Amino acid sequence: MKHPGLWIGLLLAAICLVLLGGCQAPQTPPPADTEAKAPVAPPAPGPAGSDQLYIFIGVSIGVPYWVDAKSGLEERARELGAKTQFTGPVDSNIQGQARQLDAAIAQKPAGIMIAPANADALQPGIDRAVEAGIPVITIDTDSPKSKRYCYIGTENYQAGLVVGKTIAEALGGKGKIGISNLAGQWNLKERERGVLDAVKAYPGMKIVQVVDDRADPQIAVTRNREMLTRNADLSGIVGLNAASGPGIAQAVTEMSKKGKIKIVCFDRDEHMLTYIEDGTIHASIAQKTHLMSSLGLQLLYDLRNDRIKHLSDWRAADAPPLPRSIDTGIMVITKENVGQFKHGQ
Repeated sequence: MKHPGLWIGLLLAAICLVLLGGCQAPQTPPPADTEAKAPVAPPAPGPAGSDQLYIFIGVSIGVPYWVDAKSGLEERARELGAKTQFTGPVDSNIQGQARQLDAAIAQKPAGIMIAPANADALQPGIDRAVEAGIPVITIDTDSPKSKRYCYIGTENYQAGLVVGKTIAEALGGKGKIGISNLAGQWNLKERERGVLDAVKAYPGMKIVQVVDDRADPQIAVTRNREMLTRNADLSGIVGLNAASGPGIAQAVTEMSKKGKIKIVCFDRDEHMLTYIEDGTIHASIAQKTHLMSSLGLQLLYDLRNDRIKHLSDWRAADAPPLPRSIDTGIMVITKENVGQFKHGQ
């Protein structure tokens, strides 16, 4: 064989080409993206409350007082995606409300809000609900000895002081006054106590009679007409529940004493606002009922869905994260600002 070195060189070159074709070095990866990536946001909370039922049990829900509370409840429910029921006896029937509370417990809702018609009578039912694992918040009126988690509403004694001071100032610190109220309800007793204490600061004033209007507008008319007949020298009347004011105003109007009797009352509805506008009622102390129910539902929802993180396990610690009470405050309605309180304004 001629030139054996040449053939050996060609053979080695061929082998090298084959090996290179089958064993190429890995390709260099593309350069990394050096631009910072925004962190992936956690998913927005889903409709966690869509299968959760929250029940509001009022009292005397046949009166317009509850319009704003119902509105506040429904508005917040839409925002949270929660289901709600608004119920309660149409009058101040304590036994009826107790039965409705038992019916609510049987539904095993995510939470209950209740305006107890009577603090002591509703305490056992409230305690049963809490013991069954259903958180309870009292709204508007309280059952302070019960196991409820929180009370949301007016600080009623302080509000009563405002009522007493307002009627005293309207009368120049002199005159005989009467009180129209519903007997036996905790929040109303507190208001009455506040009025009585406020009037003590005015030696020229005297409370001559307290009537039970049963938080019924028509009964309020009758009771106040009787009081005006019995006390011809009466100078003023205070009403301490939502039905009292319109009842007092109607009685005063029917007896041709408009302008002669100063009226200071509680709460608001369109009928009452008309009486303030035309001067029949001097002033009314309004509560923030829309806020009460809205805030109550929010707190129950947050509690139910563990959105309050003050402890890793507040149940094990027996330390509910809600305050014992929340004072939602009051608003004084007079002829000067009454337009701002009309619904739809």
